[in-house]
Amino acid sequence: MKNNARRNSFVNIENLAILTDEELRRTFLSVRSELNKKRRKKINTRNLEIEYCYIQKEMQDRKESYRKTRAK
Repeated sequence: MKNNARRNSFVNIENLAILTDEELRRTFLSVRSELNKKRRKKINTRNLEIEYCYIQKEMQDRKESYRKTRAK
């Protein structure tokens, strides 16, 4: 089952850090769109929600990093 979940994944979670900001933003929007579609159709979204959280966390970490860099 784990292998199937990875195949349906938008992005490899381990590689989020190497995406550009634009790629990360596009991935975030794609995952959010897919989540909304599946929710409307009442399809299980658990794995996608987990992926969405990892993407959000990466975006938050980058924002915080930029903020710290500019404060110096």
